[in-house]
Amino acid sequence: MDGYFVKILRVNLGINQEDFGKEVGVSRQTISAIESDRLAISKRLEQRILYRFNLTDEEIRAIKSMKRIFNGIDK
Repeated sequence: MDGYFVKILRVNLGINQEDFGKEVGVSRQTISAIESDRLAISKRLEQRILYRFNLTDEEIRAIKSMKRIFNGIDK
């Protein structure tokens, strides 16, 4: 999981950085830093995100596919 994954998830959930951070127990500034790749996401936070939003393997794969598509790998 990386910053792009977090941003795509958050935007698709329709919530802002502040609310996303509250849901997973971190600040808005932390979410901003993760989304802009200034801060790596910890395994612990990654697990909290997966658990809190009950992401399935299919949803995780879909978000990762979106990144590949938008970066021009899957054309």
